Amino acid sequence: MLEKRPLALVHAIHDGVQSLYTGVGRIAQNICWTFEAIVEEALGGRDTALHFITVAYPRTSSVFREDVLSQSLEVVRRVKGSISEIPTPVWAHSANQIWGGPERWRLAGEQAAERVREIAANYERTLVFAHDIMFASMLPALASDSI
Repeated sequence: MLEKRPLALVHAIHDGVQSLYTGVGRIAQNICWTFEAIVEEALGGRDTALHFITVAYPRTSSVFREDVLSQSLEVVRRVKGSISEIPTPVWAHSANQIWGGPERWRLAGEQAAERVREIAANYERTLVFAHDIMFASMLPALASDSI
């Protein structure tokens, strides 16, 4: 069996990993820009991976940004993390269609919780942050887990 890495930080965030459409996107960008410095300064350089869970933006969507995705990928690759996409309807192209409403948010939260469990299986400890309403329902789904 492979040895588990010490720590994973998982951020479930609908914007800022592949797009930069809302203020929430700035949160993801700030995480990318400061992650390695925070690990060094606050965690003493502890082996820590960064994982993002986001919605799947169709590459034809007006809100998708290849440059933002490239920057996000660059950071997670350096720290041996990942970007996971929660599926959205194939016909969705506008931000409102992609994000949907409460039923889609609930489903996205459930799918994100399952992905967190998969990620957590490889780490001694996993800290999970849910940004904004789209992924907030994953937290109750994880409440009984010890990750």
